[in-house]
Amino acid sequence: MDRSIERDVRWLKLYAAGSWLGLAALLLAGFARQAQRTQFAVLDVERINIVEPSGQVRLVLSNARRMPDPVVNGKVFKSMRAGVPGMIFYNDDGDENGGLIFGNRGGGGGARIHAGLMFDQYKQDATVGLTYQEENGRRTAGLRVWDQPDAPITDRLDEMTSLWKMRDSIERERAIQALKARGLQWMSPRVFVGKERDRSAQVMLADPTGRPRLVLKVDSTGAAGVEFLDAAGQVVRRLTERAGQ
Repeated sequence: MDRSIERDVRWLKLYAAGSWLGLAALLLAGFARQAQRTQFAVLDVERINIVEPSGQVRLVLSNARRMPDPVVNGKVFKSMRAGVPGMIFYNDDGDENGGLIFGNRGGGGGARIHAGLMFDQYKQDATVGLTYQEENGRRTAGLRVWDQPDAPITDRLDEMTSLWKMRDSIERERAIQALKARGLQWMSPRVFVGKERDRSAQVMLADPTGRPRLVLKVDSTGAAGVEFLDAAGQVVRRLTERAGQ
């Protein structure tokens, strides 16, 4: 009779130990699952890198100070987006291939404001984007499409870096035109669909060198028209709402 009681006690101890081990395993599994998916009500950070299991960066969310410099073909270089916050995309090669940036300099009527969602040509700069710019109260916004050279941007890195350092948009455009005059095509605008600084709504189509050749326009007064331009930018034919013009 005593041996029977002892046997039962041993079985109860073993059962209790097994139960505790099973409960511990369940709790550990629950903690592991919870660690893989943590929830926060508010999260303040300066930069977030989204990476693949291999560690390759695919997306960066950053403030202005920690925004990464562009990288193509493993080469890192400066660009005119320096000092702005945003989101940068990276392709399978580890090259930057687009992103979202925004910012402003100054305030009031003299503010210079910009924002853009851009997608880059492979091994090159932006080829399509949604952009907004404002300077001294004059605004432009719309869809833009550019031609880029077939060669990687790193082939002319020094020239590109010099252009990006130019904060003045007029000065930068002159430098771009100087490059084009030497036969070095870069970021030639081909299509614009949006609103221009003169408050006109436009569809602009340009030739491969970036010269506007056809403009469909509704101006700030509501008047509609179509303009055909020559290679020098002169209007050679204009169609308006009024017959005979």
